[in-house]
Amino acid sequence: MQIYAWDPPAEDFYSFEVYKNGIEITDTVTKRGISDDRFFNGNFTFGVPVYYFYSRYEPEYVYPGDTITLKMGGITKDYYNFLIELMDQTFEYRNPLFSGPPANIRTNISNGGLGFFTAYSTSYSSTIYQE
Repeated sequence: MQIYAWDPPAEDFYSFEVYKNGIEITDTVTKRGISDDRFFNGNFTFGVPVYYFYSRYEPEYVYPGDTITLKMGGITKDYYNFLIELMDQTFEYRNPLFSGPPANIRTNISNGGLGFFTAYSTSYSSTIYQE
């Protein structure tokens, strides 16, 4: 999937989720797309890739008539960094192979809580796949 949009001239961070027929495909943090705008800040994005369907994974097969929805969220830099750290610690292919987590993930929850509380605006766009 690609996105075509104007990016404001400020530093921005984005989250991308994909749905097929109303069911979220990017249902884990390692599948979710996130990006900063360092390569297109203040410009029009001419088809920036935000998701690739994995053809060997049955839930991602796309058939004619399927409705594909892209949900784009404007997230904060702190939440972006939290997701990067979370992905780094949960990614399946770490190097060296049996390495432990590099450090505790930063959080914005106090009193020993883990996680991140956030709220952000989202936009949706849907299309029906045709051959």
